[in-house]
Amino acid sequence: MQTEDRRRIDAGEDPLLCKLDLPIRSTLYPLGFPVLAETNSVEVMDALQENWGRFEKAFDTSPLHLNVFVSRDEADEELPPPVFRCRRHILSVTGNRANHATCDMAAGFACAWITESTARDRLYLRDAFTDALVYTMLHALHLSAVHAACVSWKGCGLLLCGASGAGKTSLAVACALRGWTFTCDDASYLVRGFGAVTVIGNPYELRFKRDAANLFPLLSRHEWVQRMNGKPTVFARPGDFPGIRTEVRADVRYLIFLQRRDGAEARLTPVLDDVQERLKLPRYGDEWMIAEQEECLGSLSTLKAFDLTYSGFDSAIECLKRLAEQGGVS
Repeated sequence: MQTEDRRRIDAGEDPLLCKLDLPIRSTLYPLGFPVLAETNSVEVMDALQENWGRFEKAFDTSPLHLNVFVSRDEADEELPPPVFRCRRHILSVTGNRANHATCDMAAGFACAWITESTARDRLYLRDAFTDALVYTMLHALHLSAVHAACVSWKGCGLLLCGASGAGKTSLAVACALRGWTFTCDDASYLVRGFGAVTVIGNPYELRFKRDAANLFPLLSRHEWVQRMNGKPTVFARPGDFPGIRTEVRADVRYLIFLQRRDGAEARLTPVLDDVQERLKLPRYGDEWMIAEQEECLGSLSTLKAFDLTYSGFDSAIECLKRLAEQGGVS
């Protein structure tokens, strides 16, 4: 914490730092929604620009507000995975006494207090604070999250769903390398208020598990990092895969549940049970927020859903291509 801020606390002039100025400001557009970010740290703003600077404004909504205050006199210590707690429209994030945040989802306002070492650790900064806070507010107010990759063939969008290890990211990238349009790896967001099932995602970043280097050798040149969930992950960009076409938005017509099995012949089988039960979709916030999330997620039940049993990429992608073309897409 800066000396002047400490003096104001000790003098009782501003013991809670309510009047603290955050002079570094920028409006960013994660997933196309305006977010006014304010901080006292160039490091934090650089991280936000790296993360969201490629997005353009796509939705004319009231801006969300993200404040990140970086203190300069707290002793550095290794941070544990943060603890997330939510009650109605209030979310709290706690790393330790010097690294914590509070988010008012209804007001679209979040404030984080962190140390300089946390600001430098961009992966922790994102997973614990900036991404967690902003995407929580977007989910509460405008979107509904689905744990699925999204790709499109000639305008026909498919959500690739499945448990961890089912191959969502790898199959999506394999599709993109064969001419499909890539929207996101495993975090798709349904947009509320659209007649069609419209999905937006982050096409500017790819996250792979360790064994993906066996499928895409170029990943062996990337550094693996340990995320807070304990899983080793490599981050890549679509530019690492020449020729990939990307779009932030997709109009989805099919749900595909991946069933990867060694030696299995690629085959699509209609799903007859409740797709929402399979997806286990998150719902939280005030009652009106949950009601809107429920209504939006209900649109998934209007889609045709299939199990895709597969082993190799080529035959699986041919199955998906035939499905997309049979939908009458030009």
